[in-house]
Amino acid sequence: MPGISWTTEDKQRLADLVRSGHGPLSIYRLGCFAANGHGVRSVDAIAQQIRRMHLASPENSERARKAHERGISVTPEARRQATEFLRRNGSDIPVNVVAEKFGVTISWVRRTLKQLGIQRSWAATAAHPLSRFHDPEYRAKVSRRVSAWAKEKAREHKQELKARRVELLAKSPKLAKRCCEQCGENWPLTPEFFAATKHEESAKTYYLYTCRLCAAANRHKHDESGDHPHPRTERLRRKLTARREEVRKLKAPPQEKRCIACWEDWPLTLEFWRTSKLKSGQTHFEPRCRLCQNSKRRSDERARRARALWGRS
Repeated sequence: MPGISWTTEDKQRLADLVRSGHGPLSIYRLGCFAANGHGVRSVDAIAQQIRRMHLASPENSERARKAHERGISVTPEARRQATEFLRRNGSDIPVNVVAEKFGVTISWVRRTLKQLGIQRSWAATAAHPLSRFHDPEYRAKVSRRVSAWAKEKAREHKQELKARRVELLAKSPKLAKRCCEQCGENWPLTPEFFAATKHEESAKTYYLYTCRLCAAANRHKHDESGDHPHPRTERLRRKLTARREEVRKLKAPPQEKRCIACWEDWPLTLEFWRTSKLKSGQTHFEPRCRLCQNSKRRSDERARRARALWGRS
């Protein structure tokens, strides 16, 4: 019985995935090639199409051939010994060490671990002295593959949200919407598109000003940089920066003053600067702009609480 034919779009997408470092198994797990009404294509179907299009690299083909030959040449006694070894030491020994020791494939080791019900901790396995993650080249290769997989998943998630938005707005045209401050797109104001929190006393639901896609990207960026600015601070910064450009375009723009903290010039108005009263009764503008002054107040409050906590303890 003939299978489902591959379209030109499917072939192009398959080529892009293979070039980005995905194999047949990872492509199958992504669920990218679901034939119309026939479910997701199998791993063998994806691998066969990769062979037809000559997309597999010579290194991968040679490795697969050797793994196949090694799997055929393994005796039942060697498999039994490998199974017993995994039963005793499978919780921490890396899979590549077991494969090299008994001549079995890595996929067989992982499948046997699953059958034995042994849970593997990735952090503990990577920290093992015999782990391949101590090799910088292997670690970089895995990092590139995982990064490509994450980008593909993010792209698919964005497409799903856009399709869901069209579906919701077609059913309810008057549904409340909010413009994401980061990507500038209008999304339905629902927990599906914006992260929400519910106030305990008023039972009112509050939504973020960034959609879930941008919020996830911000979390990833913050994890890499180690900086976690408050969303209100970021929102106020974008608002004041846009407002500053509008003020500068006026026919008679006000005088500007440079902040001693961020070293940026801001219009000398109450909109951008906090003020205080001197003993003489005159109004004095703070040396820091409104953003930096807010940051200083928060840091001073954290220091005051820390001093009070350590003083009590």
